Amino acid sequence: MSEEIETTKPEMLKWAMILTGASLAVIIWQGMSGIGQLGYTFDGWNLGTSHKRSGEVGLLLAIAATVLVILSKVDDSKLKGMSFGYTTAWVIQIGLAHAYSGPHWLGMVHVMIAFLIFGHGLMMMPKFKAVLNP
Repeated sequence: MSEEIETTKPEMLKWAMILTGASLAVIIWQGMSGIGQLGYTFDGWNLGTSHKRSGEVGLLLAIAATVLVILSKVDDSKLKGMSFGYTTAWVIQIGLAHAYSGPHWLGMVHVMIAFLIFGHGLMMMPKFKAVLNP
């Protein structure tokens, strides 16, 4: 019997890094559109819908990146765990946003989670690079 050797697929890992980077850009837009809804910027724009839809796009990007990390068969368990954690944080963030109907000050929890997600995603980038460039 011949055993099939599983090797890391760097192309998938590269695309996972790109998608994670794209989701970080979505978080920046989320901050701008969230503040804009309060009337400080972008006066007259329909930012509520844009904020909601771009958040859903960010979640899909995070899910796709996690799937690519798993399919890449990378040996780095920290990167796998961080990828799952990143997607889980997005799920919590979007879930809270859809379930939220409280006072405006409670939205600050939403903002703090966004900061944590952004920081988590930024910390993943050196891990991607370390695995891609050993």
